[in-house]
Amino acid sequence: MVFKRQPGSLGVGGPTVDTVLDAGAVRPGGTLSGRVELAGGTDGHDVEQVVLELVARVETAPGEPGDGEPGSGEPGDGAGVVAFGRYPVGGAFRL
Repeated sequence: MVFKRQPGSLGVGGPTVDTVLDAGAVRPGGTLSGRVELAGGTDGHDVEQVVLELVARVETAPGEPGDGEPGSGEPGDGAGVVAFGRYPVGGAFRL
């Protein structure tokens, strides 16, 4: 599984960041392993820190609170993304 991002604020030729996970899915309480790959752009860039944010896709069963069904009084459509952790994995450096 690979997540890619090229910061638009840096424009064309900016650095790229890839987060590569070793496993596709991890059960609660399991171990998640992977690596962060950085590639410099056409110019040097100062990186303040590298932080990973873990998110989970969550779904609510029909008829349960938060299912988003009409008349339930709950926002949403029964599915969403919840962030549950932020972990610094690297300090400041020049790329």
